[in-house]
Amino acid sequence: MKDSSSAVATARLALGLDASGKLTMAATATTLDDSLKELETARTSLLQLSPTVQNDRDLRREALAVLDEGISGLTTAQDAVASTDGSPTIQDGDQLLKAAAGQMSALTAQLGGQ
Repeated sequence: MKDSSSAVATARLALGLDASGKLTMAATATTLDDSLKELETARTSLLQLSPTVQNDRDLRREALAVLDEGISGLTTAQDAVASTDGSPTIQDGDQLLKAAAGQMSALTAQLGGQ
């Protein structure tokens, strides 16, 4: 979850720099693509696990939901960067990523920092 949290933080930083005109659209798009790949890789890894007890299954389900929130935020951010009509906005993507970051942080704490 730490790598996914870092990917979301990096994406949020790129969005902030893009919004302030300090990062090119191409660099922002590349950062968002890389972050999305990280979350997709983490999701695939989770799906390959075979938890044997209910608690582990519950944690996997929760982690998948958190990753899905992050993926949704990243795809919204990608849409915002590519948008020619201003919808969605970069702020829309950033708000979703902020929420996902909070969920990831809570889950990481619940897992003991893993």
